[in-house]
Amino acid sequence: MTARRFAFVAAALLVVELLAQLVAARLPPPLEFDNYEQQRQIERMTTAEGCVDVALAGTSIMGAAGDPAILETETGRSAHNSALGGGGPLILPSWFDEVVLPGICPDTVVIGLGPRDTNDSFVEQEDTVRRYLEARGRPHLLGTAGTMQRLDRWLSRNVGFFKLRSAYRQPATALAFGTIGRGNWRATSGADGRITIFDDVVYRADAARERRIGETSMRDYSSGGRNLDAVGELITRLQDEGIDVVLVDMPRVEAAMERIIGADALERYESDLRSVAAANDVVLLQADEVIGADELFADEVHVNREGAARFSTWLADQLTVSG
Repeated sequence: MTARRFAFVAAALLVVELLAQLVAARLPPPLEFDNYEQQRQIERMTTAEGCVDVALAGTSIMGAAGDPAILETETGRSAHNSALGGGGPLILPSWFDEVVLPGICPDTVVIGLGPRDTNDSFVEQEDTVRRYLEARGRPHLLGTAGTMQRLDRWLSRNVGFFKLRSAYRQPATALAFGTIGRGNWRATSGADGRITIFDDVVYRADAARERRIGETSMRDYSSGGRNLDAVGELITRLQDEGIDVVLVDMPRVEAAMERIIGADALERYESDLRSVAAANDVVLLQADEVIGADELFADEVHVNREGAARFSTWLADQLTVSG
């Protein structure tokens, strides 16, 4: 290849790379974990400066309800909402071992649970665990990434051709992301980890939605098995580290939950949760008994902004009394 031809090819590649960088700037960043909110939580906690006093744990139910700013104001203790939207109890032991404890090393962990979190028949939760364990970013998180994995990460973050790999594979999705911002890659939580997408929604009873919930995450409802076993495993792990643990039965629209799974199933869930608390010698707080008005909810289990403020103020009072 002549020097002139080489220079032409190099210039062409540079132009194409610059164009790729411009396009990539309109698309989602490289996804290394199960979803973008999980990835953001990991980034927040692994780059945190110092430990926090209180970590909130659970699924999106706690993610929406627990406002660290209110806890800090009311208790004078630093806080982070480390709840994992789209997760469940099965992933919590790994989540804490690999992300929360090394990242923000809390003194107290508040685990919030609801009936939907503990349904042992909701087997799709296993897929969430599998995707996390197999995530491309996990070897980097654990410090076990090999040379090729580190090179691949660098290329994906810095070189336009590699940044656009997701666009090559799913061009229609990439186009939608770039032009109208569709998809969950845009931020749906704050810097303190709290999920904010439910803030401006007010609950209205919806029979069709209740039916869908009853046929998916709440189908064949059964608690007291593997999900609460995972909670017990997490509690033991935290207590072994000298960390105080508080368990919370999270608020919900009680009438809707009774329609979805039945009053008997709901009573069994409450009994199972009390058994876990007693077996592990932890305090169980009953948020469902004090946060119940429909206007505080966005749907059957997630509170809105007003509900989060009410819950967080109440939780701060409980934490102050208990310790």
